[in-house]
Amino acid sequence: MVAANPLILRHDAGFQLSFAAIAGITAALPYRNRLLARVPEMGGFRTLILMTLAAQVATLPLVIVHFGTFSPLSIIANILVVPLSPLLLASAIGIAALGVVGAPPLLAAPAWLLLEYVFTITTWLA
Repeated sequence: MVAANPLILRHDAGFQLSFAAIAGITAALPYRNRLLARVPEMGGFRTLILMTLAAQVATLPLVIVHFGTFSPLSIIANILVVPLSPLLLASAIGIAALGVVGAPPLLAAPAWLLLEYVFTITTWLA
């Protein structure tokens, strides 16, 4: 992306935030067990916490520069929402595919419930 458009580094907040988040996660992962020794590993919970915290710490300066504010509650929101993101994405793709073949809209109910959960969490913690 940078080779095609070097200005993306300076003018694209989304690219900057994504890059910073991945850099933060990559830097923190080797220290997962040492940093969060007291957090249970059950179901990948320790990794989820570390990835959320690392991404948020790494992107914090950019968030403040680009948006002028930061909500500490966003950490809690991410912990509650991120584990469901793959399921939500898969269900949305499945519903879109079913819609192409004329499946009834009622089949979208599970995806709608997941999306409603995400909206509720973000509304409460905004």
